[in-house]
Amino acid sequence: MKISMIVEELIFAILPIVLLWLIPKFLHKRLVIQGVIIKAPDLMVPFLFVGIHVLSMIFFKQSWLPYFAIFILSFGIIVVCLMAYKQGEILFSRFFRLFWRFSFVFSFLIYYLIIILNGVSFFI
Repeated sequence: MKISMIVEELIFAILPIVLLWLIPKFLHKRLVIQGVIIKAPDLMVPFLFVGIHVLSMIFFKQSWLPYFAIFILSFGIIVVCLMAYKQGEILFSRFFRLFWRFSFVFSFLIYYLIIILNGVSFFI
C-alpha cells in the first residue's frame, strides 16, 4: 500500500516537468506553419488546475481549487485595475497574456506546494 502511494506521488511530481519538456517538441512542428505562438506553459495551465484539484482531494480530502480560483480571479481584477490606472486603457491581448502566464506560475507553485506538504506530512 505504501509503495503504490510513493509511486503515485512520484508520477504526480514528475509529470508536469515531463510535459513541459515534451509539449514544445510536438508543438513546434505543427504550429510554425500556421504562425500561432503557443508555448508549453500556455497548455499546462488546465492540466495544473486539474492536478491541484486531484492532489488536494487525495492528500487533504478537500479541494483547494475553489480557493485557488478565487485567488487567480482576484489577481486578474487587480491587474486589470492597474493596467487601466497606469495606461488609461485595457489591452485585452496584453492582459490575457500576462494573466495566463501568471496563472501558470501560481498554479505550478501551488501544485508543487501540495506535493511538498504531502511529503512533509508523510515523514511526520
